[in-house]
Amino acid sequence: MIIDKIKTTLVVPNNNDYLTLYVTSDQVVMWCLGLCALQKGVINSIQLLGPSQRALGIILNSSDERNNFSAKDYRKIYISRQSLDYWIGFILRYAYNNIAEVDHIDIDAGLVGDANQDKSIILKFDSSLSPMSSDEMNKLLESM
Repeated sequence: MIIDKIKTTLVVPNNNDYLTLYVTSDQVVMWCLGLCALQKGVINSIQLLGPSQRALGIILNSSDERNNFSAKDYRKIYISRQSLDYWIGFILRYAYNNIAEVDHIDIDAGLVGDANQDKSIILKFDSSLSPMSSDEMNKLLESM
C-alpha cells in the first residue's frame, strides 16, 4: 500500500480562486493514512493524482500558520499544522462513521509570496449527513 500517493479528482476553476479536492468513501482510508503519516513526519508530502495524471503535492508548512499554494498552477499546497490536524480529525470521523458530517469543508489559503491573494481549498465528500434544518438547530441549541 502506497500512502504517499492518492488518486482523487482535482478541480481548479478558470478564475483560480479555489481548488476542490474530492474525498470518496473508497479513498478515505488512504487519506487518513497519508495525512497521519505526513503529520508524524513519516513522509514529506502526499501526491494527489488527478485525471490525466495531473499531480498536486500536499506539504506540511512548519514555518507558517497560513495555508499557501506554491503558485497559480496549484502544483503544491503548503498546509499549516493546525489545518492538517483539522483535516485528520474530520477525515478520521468520516472513516469511522462511514459518512461525513457535512458535504464539504473550506480552508483559507494564499499564494506563496503574495499574502494579499486569498484563495480557498475545498475538501468535498461523496457521502455526508443531510443539512440540519433551522428547527433542528434551534432544538439543539435550546438543549445545551
